Amino acid sequence: NYHGGTPSFVTSPSANSNLDVVASVSLTIPLVGPGGLFNGRATETVAIARDQAELSYQDRGAVDQASIYSLLTLIKQDEFAVANNRQSFEESAKLLDALFAQLSSKTTSRLELRDAVTRARDTELALTDAMLNHLNDKLNLQALIGLDHMGGDYY
Repeated sequence: NYHGGTPSFVTSPSANSNLDVVASVSLTIPLVGPGGLFNGRATETVAIARDQAELSYQDRGAVDQASIYSLLTLIKQDEFAVANNRQSFEESAKLLDALFAQLSSKTTSRLELRDAVTRARDTELALTDAMLNHLNDKLNLQALIGLDHMGGDYY
């Protein structure tokens, strides 16, 4: 905002009948205004806002990086849980099959059979739960890093 500009024109008669035209412009630039000396406060406010935005961006990047490492750790733990639960389920299924085979020869009690069925059902549910946790953590990682598909088989 410049204030106080005043144009002025002066003409003077000369001896050789040519017309001389002289123009001058007066301009006033404020040194002190609402933003301080040379608009310093406004400039500093903008610089501080830019620095805050940069720090916020870096902080968000650090949080996202920590989230990625956390999800990768969870996925690795889920893979171990799936492997352990799969092995447990296979063992309980073998035990159940063996008890069914012995049932025809009347060497197995119904309590043993009931316990084997319960264990097989519980290990199957634990395996399914571990697989769902694994897939959920993979989907969360996909969403965080912006992928549509991670690749690989989903069981």
